[in-house]
Amino acid sequence: MAKTSEKALAAIHTAMTADPVTGQVSTVPTPRLKRQVTRPLLKQRVGQEVWVKFVGKIFQSEKITTGKAAEDAKLPPMMAFVLDLFGGGVGEYQYIIPAVLRSELERAYPNGSYEGLCFHIQKLGPDKEAGKLYNNFRIVETFDPADEDGHMQDGAA
Repeated sequence: MAKTSEKALAAIHTAMTADPVTGQVSTVPTPRLKRQVTRPLLKQRVGQEVWVKFVGKIFQSEKITTGKAAEDAKLPPMMAFVLDLFGGGVGEYQYIIPAVLRSELERAYPNGSYEGLCFHIQKLGPDKEAGKLYNNFRIVETFDPADEDGHMQDGAA
């Protein structure tokens, strides 16, 4: 799994804390990460947009083998480790990958080539008119907000 460099995290933090009008950066100190032991879960509701960078390939999480959760457990969910680029958090998150999102990413980016790329993902909900029960997603590859000199990309293609 790719590790996020301290320089990249600092650039992302700078991009998140810069005033959009003046460009001045907040005086909030950038935390220096040594090791992330646990990863919070990045949850996405219908209609919600997330801006993420995949720092690893999609994988199946571990199956729970003890307690009541083990009795109720189905197949463990598919997961990926991501950076939440504009959510205000620092470090990596666990992101549960629904089957539709996984298949779209794997079709567009074979062999895990989405790893290291940034995306804007919006959970749209099911297409009820077509009788679908699963959620649809809008997936857009974006520029990495931290280029080599640490400034926001202008978005021009």
